[in-house]
Amino acid sequence: MFARGTQMKLGKAILVAGILAFAPAAFAQQPASGSDPIINYSDDDQAMNKAVADARARLGYFWEREKAKARNESDFALKVAIPTTSPGGPRYEHIWVENISRSGDGFAASLANEPGWLRGLHNGDRVEFTENMISDWGFYRGDKMIGFYTVRVMLPDMPATDAAEIRAMLGENPK
Repeated sequence: MFARGTQMKLGKAILVAGILAFAPAAFAQQPASGSDPIINYSDDDQAMNKAVADARARLGYFWEREKAKARNESDFALKVAIPTTSPGGPRYEHIWVENISRSGDGFAASLANEPGWLRGLHNGDRVEFTENMISDWGFYRGDKMIGFYTVRVMLPDMPATDAAEIRAMLGENPK
């Protein structure tokens, strides 16, 4: 499902418990300085590819909740695959975005964390994308995280204290 050379992040704006990224193991080169730590996954990682497929299959639920937010639902965010502009890096960076709005045939949103391979873009910058570029979604219902499919796959590879903190915040995902 991932094109060779993808990078994914779990952004500060999304979680209180640390920031982690994922990139294929084939890329040993580090991202731009000041970007987030990285966990490497192969392009054919079955668990990560399934997480993306599950998130995409349930994207309608995200849009329903985002449109008709309950009082206890907040912090709606998407993870989007954006083509990179840095030579020697992955072809796509999967990065969290927030403050989502419709824009023509697609969407616009603000980057929710500092990119590693998107030259000239920084945390808070607006980007445009289409629905087929979405690789994950999430929001909070009270103090529980709903969605965050790729984050759930990353838990075994995170530092134990971060993983425990995130596990405690995970809510049940829609079926």
